[in-house]
Amino acid sequence: TLALVYLIFALLFCYSNITYLRTSLSFSIQNTVLKHYSESAYNARTLQHVVGPWDLHEWLDTVFANVTYGEQEEWRNDSKWSARVPAWSSSRTPATVGGFNRVLLFRLTAKRWRLVNDTMSPFSSDPPLRLPSRELSPSATASWQAGEDSASWCANVSGRCYEYEVDGTYSDAGGFVSYHNPLDGKDAFTAKLREMYEDGFFDFRLATFVIDMMVYNTNAATFMHLASEFTFDFAGNCNQARRSRHFSLHAADITQSSPDRWVVRGILAVMVPFFLYQECRKIRFRGFVAHFSNPESWVDFVSLALSVAVFISIGVLFSHSLVGNFSFTDLEDPSTQRAVYADLVHFSFLAQDQSYVMAFNLLIVFVRSVVLVAQLQSTFGLMLRVMSIAMPNLLMLATVFLQVQLSFVVMAHFTFGAKSGHLSTPFGAFYRCFTMMTGAPVYDDLNQADPAMAPLFFFTFYILFYLVMLNMFISILLNAYDVVDLEIKEKKEAGLLEK
Repeated sequence: TLALVYLIFALLFCYSNITYLRTSLSFSIQNTVLKHYSESAYNARTLQHVVGPWDLHEWLDTVFANVTYGEQEEWRNDSKWSARVPAWSSSRTPATVGGFNRVLLFRLTAKRWRLVNDTMSPFSSDPPLRLPSRELSPSATASWQAGEDSASWCANVSGRCYEYEVDGTYSDAGGFVSYHNPLDGKDAFTAKLREMYEDGFFDFRLATFVIDMMVYNTNAATFMHLASEFTFDFAGNCNQARRSRHFSLHAADITQSSPDRWVVRGILAVMVPFFLYQECRKIRFRGFVAHFSNPESWVDFVSLALSVAVFISIGVLFSHSLVGNFSFTDLEDPSTQRAVYADLVHFSFLAQDQSYVMAFNLLIVFVRSVVLVAQLQSTFGLMLRVMSIAMPNLLMLATVFLQVQLSFVVMAHFTFGAKSGHLSTPFGAFYRCFTMMTGAPVYDDLNQADPAMAPLFFFTFYILFYLVMLNMFISILLNAYDVVDLEIKEKKEAGLLEK
């Protein structure tokens, strides 16, 4: 009975989280917006062709501006646009991407390199300045990065001055920041971009540049915080990264949630204390040490702790100042837009952390439900028993496997890393070697990096892992299965199990 109740609990918890997190809806929004920005071309090139600060400026001036404001201009030219856009969009024309995803506000955050004297240069004709580090992170503060220039400065030609800020920047990591309301129109943005270009923002001292925006989809009542990070390292390479977080203020608002969702949450709120009570009874009956000497008890404890953490996180989101008090007009007011934008970004981080807790909780809950269901009849737990018996040998095999894997990782990194981006870092080499075991095609990359060593590395790796390690793994499981099968036959002959 307890196993069935726990299985129902797992299914209800899964349903509650699916309806709350809106993962599939959020992916559709993210996919639409990112496709428009990344696949639109400028001079027959796309976002992936941005290799330097000058390319970034050209992409911002063409693709980013056209995608952000292109539909706005179409709406403005349509005399009936006000009948198609929700009333909260204000009297000015909104900026949308894909027709339904409104760009509420976006900001630009830049970090600059700090130059130091190059006293070690062997070439007297070289410029006497160099970069003090290899790369800056757009999410780290200047106190953690020796190479970042955190001094305010003024442009020589225009005389415009730029203040280094911390609050209100991307991840509150500091930088030179500017906020842009799409309702102000394309001309205001391009004018600001032209000023930054003329003042030398897009030169070789540009270390990181982040464009992040808050997008709202009315059909799904969902916010999406999207960020595009551009990092320029010591060699002039441009590394790009995309970040996104979604949330819904309606899902966190008691007055906006559907009745069925609250019924499910009410049932879960009763079941969690019930399982806590059962766990306390077991501890009292068995004793604390004896109870937690069983690994299954730790699974129960972690599962219940995460379930409680989920309810606490829901309460934290419900009590946030934005829930029930947010107004879109606050983002349009220059005096409040920065504070409101910061609150929305902070809420997106809270929602993301909550999704992590929910994900781990669902994993543990379903693992525990499998264990309980397997206890209904001994044959249901056959595979679990096989894994239990094979575990000591599997751990020894895993130790040997890891040692051999690391040896190939080191070999791949030092042999091919200087010529292959996938293997240029130890973590990248580890990931690439791991994907080789799943059948990922990597030979062409290895052969392009080093034609002489590629065949030796490739065939040695696959012969060792596929013909040796994989067969050892299967042999261990088959041996454990034979042991369990023999145990079941002996119990049936002794009358302990039904035949």
